[in-house]
Amino acid sequence: MTMPTSPPNDSFRHFVLWLAALFLVVAGAQLWVVQLYGSPLPMWDQWFEADWFFRPWREGHLTWVQFFAPFNEHRILFTRLLDLAVIRLNGRWEPMLQMTVNAFIHAGFVCGLAFCLWDFLGRKNGWFICILLAPFYALPYAAENALWPMNSQQYFMSLCLLATLAGLGFGKPGGWRWWFGLAAAFMGLFTMASGLLAPVAVAGLMMLRAVKHRRLERGDLITLVSSLAVIGPGLCLRATPDFDRPLRAHTLMEFTAALLRNLEWPFFRAPEMVCLISLPLILLLALYFRRGFPEPRAAEFLLALGLWSGLQSAALAYGRANYGEIVPASRYMDVLNIFVIASLFAAVLLPRTGLPGGFPVWAGTWLPLVFAGIIFFGLCRISQIVVDKLLIPTRLSGTTHRAAESGIGPAAAV
Repeated sequence: MTMPTSPPNDSFRHFVLWLAALFLVVAGAQLWVVQLYGSPLPMWDQWFEADWFFRPWREGHLTWVQFFAPFNEHRILFTRLLDLAVIRLNGRWEPMLQMTVNAFIHAGFVCGLAFCLWDFLGRKNGWFICILLAPFYALPYAAENALWPMNSQQYFMSLCLLATLAGLGFGKPGGWRWWFGLAAAFMGLFTMASGLLAPVAVAGLMMLRAVKHRRLERGDLITLVSSLAVIGPGLCLRATPDFDRPLRAHTLMEFTAALLRNLEWPFFRAPEMVCLISLPLILLLALYFRRGFPEPRAAEFLLALGLWSGLQSAALAYGRANYGEIVPASRYMDVLNIFVIASLFAAVLLPRTGLPGGFPVWAGTWLPLVFAGIIFFGLCRISQIVVDKLLIPTRLSGTTHRAAESGIGPAAAV
């Protein structure tokens, strides 16, 4: 590998230490955001959760149907189970505790993503993978998910994606990994409405293999049919509330503008960055179809990740085209970043794939680092916007509410 060198294969014990460090960095960063900007008072949709879910439970007439009932477009079964479990174990409703639990779930997902990248990229340079991933999840650009306890749905959806892709997409049909992935695909339908995009990405992966090999293998056909079998119920479970219609794209121009805004993330008002961000994935896709391509498994994993995030961008462009004028809403950035992560690691993988004309050793080392530097600059810039436009106003609002509860006037509180 032409990246910074390491032994041919990292020992699992050595990599676990790096995973532990990554977990602590991400969890610590998220808890720091919670400590600085979190509020002990419920925020936004939490009030609806309390009225529609916690109150019936407290009054003793909560039914199992309410666990599966839609909330906006989503059926957030696992979020409801988690929130109810936290309240029961704690003895009372404390949003700050819910945020803390979510921070550890989020850090667990990041470690799962790092493990998958390490495994699919050949179990090499685990330290380098953790270092590249850390800024994506330590910076506070997705702070809405950190501060809104109900947004554990985002983390559950991402966890189901990893399990679906690694298990259903790469497991042997009928094996335990494959069944686990199929179960995760089904569970993803009860995380968010776009949870059905995980089996869509697996179906896309099966078609990609069929195009490369010019035939659809029996195992891939079974996986394709199974993915479609999950997508069907997912479409039936969709909810389309009327009050969300103004947020949707009503014209092709609105959809295209919103899609470009999503794909240029973490930059904004820079549509030309779409080409730069997508370039490593495009090159990897082109090389994947060459005969004798040396890294098909790694390429398929990265391309499937990119496909999933690209589909998420398109879904957001349709459903939330009129929500966020300059940058996408903070809570959606935890799915938009997957496309950028996939492209970054495609840049890491490209030197190992035998580019035509060869690839200089220095270029294989430095070009991915330069690409990462450009991306990290965008991450820092978008994080500063979120701090200024979201976190500071949220902290002031929370201070005002707490002061009002203590009998202090709003003016004095601010």
